[in-house]
Amino acid sequence: MKINFNQREALITAYTDCTYLIPADPDEEGVEPKTIRSLVKNGLIEADDKGDFWGSYSLTKYGRDMLGLNQSVMRKPKGLKTALKRAITLFMEPHAQLGNAIFPPAKINSTKWADDEWEADYSDALMVIDIDLLGMTDFDEKYWGAVARLVRELGFDIDIDCDGLIGAVWEG
Repeated sequence: MKINFNQREALITAYTDCTYLIPADPDEEGVEPKTIRSLVKNGLIEADDKGDFWGSYSLTKYGRDMLGLNQSVMRKPKGLKTALKRAITLFMEPHAQLGNAIFPPAKINSTKWADDEWEADYSDALMVIDIDLLGMTDFDEKYWGAVARLVRELGFDIDIDCDGLIGAVWEG
């Protein structure tokens, strides 16, 4: 089976820690009910409460496979940077070299930091991600939530905070 763009987006939403696939509404983001029904019918997701269509959903093993969470992605990485690269590549398909965009906070570009609207103190971060360099300033928190969850599943207790041009990877 090949999944379409809407189904992939719904699977990413179900994979994140925010597992409510809120039906699309003019005022809210969410997933169309027909997409939810299609994913359930094809065995990609299942309702946590079988009687509540509007509730929470989880990925099935088949849904995880279709999203790309296979053995090669799930093998133990050498370190946090490798886990981040693997997760970002899976969910966001970056346009730049990831190795140049993920680094310890001490190596943050001072010009980039000054241009960042938050000018936050990243000195306690485990890693920082140059979101601007990667061309990923338009990706919302759903994608970063999926990246964080995969990195946690790979053995690193982290959270990711991405606002502005710089993303920070914090201890979870």
